[in-house]
Amino acid sequence: MLTDSGLGGLSVLAHLTLKLNEGSNAGKRSGLKLVYINAVPRDGYGYNDMPSRKERISVFGCILEEVHSRYQPDRIFVACGSLSALLEKLPFGQDHPGKLQGIDVLSRQMLEDAMEKYPGSQVFVFAAPTTISEKIYGRDAIKTANSELKIYGQPCPGLASLISSDSEGAKVEDAVRGFCQEALARWDGSRADSGEGAPIVFLGCTHYSFRAESFVKAFASLGYPEIQLIDPNPAAAEMLAGIFREDGTRGQCELEFLTPYPLPASERIGMGRMLEDLSPQTAAAFRQARVIPELAS
Repeated sequence: MLTDSGLGGLSVLAHLTLKLNEGSNAGKRSGLKLVYINAVPRDGYGYNDMPSRKERISVFGCILEEVHSRYQPDRIFVACGSLSALLEKLPFGQDHPGKLQGIDVLSRQMLEDAMEKYPGSQVFVFAAPTTISEKIYGRDAIKTANSELKIYGQPCPGLASLISSDSEGAKVEDAVRGFCQEALARWDGSRADSGEGAPIVFLGCTHYSFRAESFVKAFASLGYPEIQLIDPNPAAAEMLAGIFREDGTRGQCELEFLTPYPLPASERIGMGRMLEDLSPQTAAAFRQARVIPELAS
């Protein structure tokens, strides 16, 4: 089972289905069922809208308990930085040790590896406001030899929802450029042409993977034609595929998408188009969404 505070984790699911169904196993039924849970409790009220960490923990914990009682999943992968930051405090994780895994562990490792590989590069983390405020990708959480290198965390309010609903991508590109401008304005370092390494740009929200190219374009338009872009989604899918392969699971999986509320038409259209380009099977499961209000009751 995969879950996210919205729809961004569908990118991980899409990459995962492709990896399990490649090569000589293409078309073969694997017997594996992958369920995706939209963990937003209701339309227009997500985790970035909640006034306290306590409420975020309570809401997500209740959803996990309901999902577990209904489906008894073998494992739950949290494809979301904001929700991964809550895992250590969730009673569910303590009651079900080893069942929960967040994307944050892999993401931090990728960021640390990039900072070691490119020690002269400045680091920019783009993520949802709650992910930035939780500091799971902040300086204290990242362990590298170069402890003096700053990490600039740039909150991007509203960007995830915009990515889901803007099927053409023009509004997303404008928003991304604005957030990149804000991040660069806070950087007290030198320009890219001064001999410093290309900036490391880390996508700390799974939604952003769908529009990763927008970050490349934005930095290029702002005077940085080369960046080191880190998108954890494909790596997360490869990690999960490796776990399933070790269990002997290969081939085509059964997919199901569950949500506590009917998605707005703009998100159904926008996300459906992006998924169709990446994984038609995932797009089909998304369009056949099952609405279960009790998931967030």
